Amino acid sequence: MLKFNIFGIPVTVEPWFWAMGFFLGRGFQHLQNGEYMFIATWLVIIFFSILVHELGHALVGHKLGGGRTWIKLWAFGGLAYHQAARFTPKTFRMMVLAGPVAGLCLFVGTVITMLILWPGQTGRDLVGLAIGYLDPYDLNQGALDILVNTYIKFYIFNQLIWVNLWWSLVNLLPILPLDGGQLADSYIKSRKKMYMISMVTAGVVIVVGAAVFKSPFIAMMFAFFAFQSYQGYQQSQY
Repeated sequence: MLKFNIFGIPVTVEPWFWAMGFFLGRGFQHLQNGEYMFIATWLVIIFFSILVHELGHALVGHKLGGGRTWIKLWAFGGLAYHQAARFTPKTFRMMVLAGPVAGLCLFVGTVITMLILWPGQTGRDLVGLAIGYLDPYDLNQGALDILVNTYIKFYIFNQLIWVNLWWSLVNLLPILPLDGGQLADSYIKSRKKMYMISMVTAGVVIVVGAAVFKSPFIAMMFAFFAFQSYQGYQQSQY
Protein backbone atom coordinates (compact mmCIF):
# COMPACT_ATOMS: atom_id res chain seq x y z
CA MET A 1 0.00 0.00 0.00
CA LEU A 2 1.43 3.37 -1.08
CA LYS A 3 1.30 6.26 1.41
CA PHE A 4 2.58 9.82 1.08
CA ASN A 5 1.71 13.44 1.88
CA ILE A 6 1.02 16.21 -0.62
CA PHE A 7 0.35 19.82 0.44
CA GLY A 8 0.17 18.47 3.98
CA ILE A 9 -2.66 16.05 3.09
CA PRO A 10 -2.09 12.32 3.74
CA VAL A 11 -2.76 10.12 0.69
CA THR A 12 -3.25 6.35 0.70
CA VAL A 13 -3.24 4.33 -2.53
CA GLU A 14 -4.72 0.85 -2.17
CA PRO A 15 -3.51 -2.04 -4.39
CA TRP A 16 -7.00 -2.36 -5.88
CA PHE A 17 -6.60 1.12 -7.36
CA TRP A 18 -3.87 -0.17 -9.67
CA ALA A 19 -5.94 -3.24 -10.51
CA MET A 20 -8.87 -0.99 -11.43
CA GLY A 21 -6.61 1.13 -13.63
CA PHE A 22 -5.23 -1.97 -15.32
CA PHE A 23 -8.67 -3.34 -16.21
CA LEU A 24 -10.09 0.07 -17.19
CA GLY A 25 -7.10 0.65 -19.48
CA ARG A 26 -7.56 -2.74 -21.21
CA GLY A 27 -4.37 -3.98 -19.68
CA PHE A 28 -4.74 -7.59 -20.83
CA GLN A 29 -5.03 -6.46 -24.45
CA HIS A 30 -1.84 -4.39 -24.13
CA LEU A 31 -0.07 -7.30 -22.43
CA GLN A 32 -0.95 -9.62 -25.29
CA ASN A 33 0.47 -7.10 -27.75
CA GLY A 34 3.60 -6.49 -25.69
CA GLU A 35 2.63 -2.81 -25.22
CA TYR A 36 4.06 -2.40 -21.73
CA MET A 37 4.72 1.32 -22.19
CA PHE A 38 1.01 1.93 -22.77
CA ILE A 39 0.13 0.14 -19.54
CA ALA A 40 2.64 2.13 -17.49
CA THR A 41 1.66 5.42 -19.13
CA TRP A 42 -2.05 4.83 -18.54
CA LEU A 43 -1.52 3.97 -14.86
CA VAL A 44 0.50 7.17 -14.33
CA ILE A 45 -2.16 9.24 -16.11
CA ILE A 46 -5.09 7.84 -14.14
CA PHE A 47 -3.17 8.14 -10.86
CA PHE A 48 -2.25 11.77 -11.55
CA SER A 49 -5.72 12.73 -12.82
CA ILE A 50 -7.68 11.18 -9.95
CA LEU A 51 -5.22 12.63 -7.43
CA VAL A 52 -5.75 16.13 -8.91
CA HIS A 53 -9.53 15.61 -8.72
CA GLU A 54 -9.40 14.54 -5.06
CA LEU A 55 -6.99 17.36 -4.20
CA GLY A 56 -9.63 19.75 -5.50
CA HIS A 57 -12.08 18.35 -2.96
CA ALA A 58 -9.52 18.14 -0.18
CA LEU A 59 -7.93 21.57 -0.47
CA VAL A 60 -11.18 23.49 -0.95
CA GLY A 61 -12.95 21.41 1.69
CA HIS A 62 -10.20 22.01 4.25
CA LYS A 63 -10.19 25.72 3.47
CA LEU A 64 -13.97 26.08 3.81
CA GLY A 65 -14.80 23.51 6.48
CA GLY A 66 -11.63 22.88 8.47
CA GLY A 67 -11.26 19.54 10.22
CA ARG A 68 -8.89 16.72 9.36
CA THR A 69 -8.54 15.93 5.67
CA TRP A 70 -7.08 12.91 3.90
CA ILE A 71 -7.37 11.16 0.52
CA LYS A 72 -7.78 7.50 -0.39
CA LEU A 73 -7.43 6.09 -3.90
CA TRP A 74 -9.25 2.78 -4.09
CA ALA A 75 -10.96 0.32 -6.46
CA PHE A 76 -13.62 2.77 -7.67
CA GLY A 77 -11.50 5.90 -7.98
CA GLY A 78 -10.82 8.25 -5.10
CA LEU A 79 -12.30 9.63 -1.90
CA ALA A 80 -11.51 12.82 0.01
CA TYR A 81 -12.39 12.65 3.70
CA HIS A 82 -13.19 15.68 5.86
CA GLN A 83 -13.37 14.50 9.46
CA ALA A 84 -15.01 17.00 11.84
CA ALA A 85 -15.35 19.57 9.03
CA ARG A 86 -18.16 22.11 9.32
CA PHE A 87 -19.88 22.87 6.04
CA THR A 88 -22.87 25.03 5.28
CA PRO A 89 -25.00 23.83 2.32
CA LYS A 90 -23.20 26.39 0.14
CA THR A 91 -19.66 25.47 1.19
CA PHE A 92 -20.49 21.76 0.91
CA ARG A 93 -21.55 22.25 -2.71
CA MET A 94 -18.41 24.28 -3.39
CA MET A 95 -16.29 21.47 -1.96
CA VAL A 96 -18.08 18.87 -4.09
CA LEU A 97 -17.74 20.93 -7.28
CA ALA A 98 -14.04 21.57 -6.65
CA GLY A 99 -13.14 18.03 -7.73
CA PRO A 100 -14.70 18.13 -11.22
CA VAL A 101 -13.49 21.71 -11.67
CA ALA A 102 -9.92 20.60 -10.91
CA GLY A 103 -10.25 17.84 -13.52
CA LEU A 104 -11.69 20.21 -16.12
CA CYS A 105 -8.84 22.65 -15.47
CA LEU A 106 -6.40 19.81 -16.15
CA PHE A 107 -8.32 19.11 -19.38
CA VAL A 108 -8.03 22.75 -20.46
CA GLY A 109 -4.31 22.76 -19.64
CA THR A 110 -3.85 19.61 -21.72
CA VAL A 111 -5.59 21.17 -24.72
CA ILE A 112 -3.50 24.35 -24.45
CA THR A 113 -0.30 22.29 -24.22
CA MET A 114 -1.27 20.33 -27.35
CA LEU A 115 -1.96 23.50 -29.30
CA ILE A 116 1.43 24.91 -28.26
CA LEU A 117 3.27 21.68 -29.00
CA TRP A 118 1.53 21.20 -32.37
CA PRO A 119 0.51 24.65 -33.64
CA GLY A 120 -1.96 25.34 -36.43
CA GLN A 121 -4.32 22.87 -38.02
CA THR A 122 -2.29 19.86 -36.86
CA GLY A 123 -2.86 20.71 -33.20
CA ARG A 124 -6.53 21.47 -33.73
CA ASP A 125 -7.01 18.17 -35.54
CA LEU A 126 -5.28 16.20 -32.79
CA VAL A 127 -7.40 17.91 -30.12
CA GLY A 128 -10.52 17.11 -32.14
CA LEU A 129 -9.47 13.48 -32.41
CA ALA A 130 -8.75 13.24 -28.68
CA ILE A 131 -12.09 14.79 -27.70
CA GLY A 132 -13.90 12.60 -30.18
CA TYR A 133 -15.50 14.96 -32.67
CA LEU A 134 -12.99 14.19 -35.45
CA ASP A 135 -12.44 10.88 -37.20
CA PRO A 136 -8.88 9.75 -38.11
CA TYR A 137 -9.93 9.97 -41.77
CA ASP A 138 -10.53 13.72 -41.32
CA LEU A 139 -7.01 14.52 -40.09
CA ASN A 140 -4.56 16.59 -42.09
CA GLN A 141 -1.22 15.10 -43.13
CA GLY A 142 0.67 16.69 -40.23
CA ALA A 143 -1.63 15.09 -37.67
CA LEU A 144 -1.38 11.73 -39.43
CA ASP A 145 2.41 11.95 -39.31
CA ILE A 146 2.25 12.53 -35.55
CA LEU A 147 0.09 9.44 -35.08
CA VAL A 148 2.41 7.29 -37.19
CA ASN A 149 5.77 8.52 -35.88
CA THR A 150 5.18 9.61 -32.26
CA TYR A 151 1.94 7.92 -31.26
CA ILE A 152 2.94 7.46 -27.61
CA LYS A 153 3.18 11.24 -27.23
CA PHE A 154 -0.33 11.69 -28.62
CA TYR A 155 -1.54 8.77 -26.48
CA ILE A 156 -0.53 10.63 -23.31
CA PHE A 157 -2.52 13.72 -24.26
CA ASN A 158 -5.41 11.66 -25.58
CA GLN A 159 -5.79 9.78 -22.28
CA LEU A 160 -5.42 12.95 -20.21
CA ILE A 161 -8.31 14.43 -22.19
CA TRP A 162 -10.40 11.27 -21.97
CA VAL A 163 -10.07 11.04 -18.20
CA ASN A 164 -10.31 14.71 -17.27
CA LEU A 165 -13.04 15.76 -19.69
CA TRP A 166 -15.35 12.78 -19.95
CA TRP A 167 -14.92 11.39 -16.45
CA SER A 168 -15.41 14.87 -14.97
CA LEU A 169 -18.69 15.19 -16.90
CA VAL A 170 -19.88 11.67 -16.03
CA ASN A 171 -18.98 12.36 -12.41
CA LEU A 172 -21.50 15.23 -12.43
CA LEU A 173 -24.41 12.89 -13.23
CA PRO A 174 -26.94 12.52 -10.37
CA ILE A 175 -25.66 9.11 -9.29
CA LEU A 176 -24.69 8.37 -5.70
CA PRO A 177 -21.93 8.39 -4.51
CA LEU A 178 -20.56 10.47 -7.43
CA ASP A 179 -20.16 14.22 -7.08
CA GLY A 180 -23.27 14.90 -9.14
CA GLY A 181 -25.24 12.59 -6.87
CA GLN A 182 -24.00 14.43 -3.78
CA LEU A 183 -24.94 17.76 -5.33
CA ALA A 184 -28.41 16.52 -6.26
CA ASP A 185 -28.81 15.01 -2.80
CA SER A 186 -28.12 18.40 -1.22
CA TYR A 187 -31.14 19.83 -3.07
CA ILE A 188 -33.62 16.91 -3.09
CA LYS A 189 -35.34 16.42 0.26
CA SER A 190 -36.87 13.02 -0.43
CA ARG A 191 -34.33 10.23 0.06
CA LYS A 192 -36.47 7.76 -1.88
CA LYS A 193 -36.65 10.15 -4.82
CA MET A 194 -32.89 10.71 -4.75
CA TYR A 195 -32.15 6.99 -4.70
CA MET A 196 -34.62 6.41 -7.54
CA ILE A 197 -32.98 9.12 -9.68
CA SER A 198 -29.55 7.66 -8.90
CA MET A 199 -30.64 4.10 -9.72
CA VAL A 200 -32.29 5.02 -13.03
CA THR A 201 -29.39 7.22 -14.15
CA ALA A 202 -26.87 4.50 -13.31
CA GLY A 203 -28.95 2.06 -15.38
CA VAL A 204 -28.82 4.40 -18.37
CA VAL A 205 -25.03 4.72 -18.01
CA ILE A 206 -24.68 0.92 -17.92
CA VAL A 207 -26.55 0.61 -21.23
CA VAL A 208 -24.73 3.51 -22.91
CA GLY A 209 -21.36 2.39 -21.55
CA ALA A 210 -21.84 -1.13 -22.85
CA ALA A 211 -22.92 0.13 -26.28
CA VAL A 212 -20.33 2.91 -26.72
CA PHE A 213 -17.26 1.98 -24.67
CA LYS A 214 -17.78 -1.80 -24.63
CA SER A 215 -16.13 -1.85 -21.21
CA PRO A 216 -17.24 -4.55 -18.75
CA PHE A 217 -15.49 -2.66 -15.95
CA ILE A 218 -17.62 0.47 -16.50
CA ALA A 219 -20.76 -1.67 -16.58
CA MET A 220 -19.68 -3.43 -13.37
CA MET A 221 -18.88 -0.16 -11.58
CA PHE A 222 -22.20 1.50 -12.39
CA ALA A 223 -24.09 -1.72 -11.68
CA PHE A 224 -22.56 -1.53 -8.20
CA PHE A 225 -23.74 2.08 -7.85
CA ALA A 226 -27.22 1.11 -9.07
CA PHE A 227 -27.37 -1.74 -6.55
CA GLN A 228 -26.31 0.58 -3.73
CA SER A 229 -29.04 3.04 -4.74
CA TYR A 230 -31.59 0.22 -4.88
CA GLN A 231 -30.65 -0.81 -1.34
CA GLY A 232 -30.94 2.80 -0.19
CA TYR A 233 -34.34 3.10 -1.88
CA GLN A 234 -35.60 -0.04 -0.15
CA GLN A 235 -34.42 1.13 3.27
CA SER A 236 -35.58 4.78 3.02
CA GLN A 237 -38.81 5.74 4.77
CA TYR A 238 -39.51 8.99 2.90
